[in-house]
Amino acid sequence: MHTRYDIDVVVSRYKEDLGWVFRLPPHANLYAYNKGSDISFAQPLPNVGREAHTYLHHILSFYNKLPNTEADYICFLQGNPFDHCKETVEVITSGIYRGRDFTPLGNFRVDCDLNGAPHHPGLKLKEFGNVLRREMPEKLTFTAGAQFVIHKRVLQHYPIGYFLDLFINSIVHEEVPYLLERTWELMFTQTPYAVRPTNEAKEEREATEGKA
Repeated sequence: MHTRYDIDVVVSRYKEDLGWVFRLPPHANLYAYNKGSDISFAQPLPNVGREAHTYLHHILSFYNKLPNTEADYICFLQGNPFDHCKETVEVITSGIYRGRDFTPLGNFRVDCDLNGAPHHPGLKLKEFGNVLRREMPEKLTFTAGAQFVIHKRVLQHYPIGYFLDLFINSIVHEEVPYLLERTWELMFTQTPYAVRPTNEAKEEREATEGKA
């Protein structure tokens, strides 16, 4: 008898040993992506954009199928998730994510300013707000490691073009994975109505307000 999948587990591998995925519970459906040496059960991807490129590739590949996918949740993980979340398999097995739109997976909460300091100074997080179409807060708090579980309905709040823009940026700009590590939670825990309009729409609105 088939156990109903309630979570898709997306793993972004480079050289890590994926033996741990065979400890995932029956309700987890594995999607392994590989950017290193061949591994039989993982889909090969070009070695660009670190885990952010992998996550966005998966979102774009399944975006139009989300209303009909069996699992309601998607878990995004590094090839070795335990460096950042020692209890990864236990969290997935327990189902603690159920009933939540977004569950960060990690053992360390980190603060940074819009320059990435103190841990990664030089990141242009304020400018990255234009890509995210959001006003950026003065300080960001995030879970280190870029690993999380999200309900698929949250992804559906955003048009596919939003993720396509991020995907292209993850290929072109090598700092984007580090920027997204700090902003996945911001993106997915704020109401979608906080998404900034495009520059054209913003300029049109400002022009209209100026005539009032």
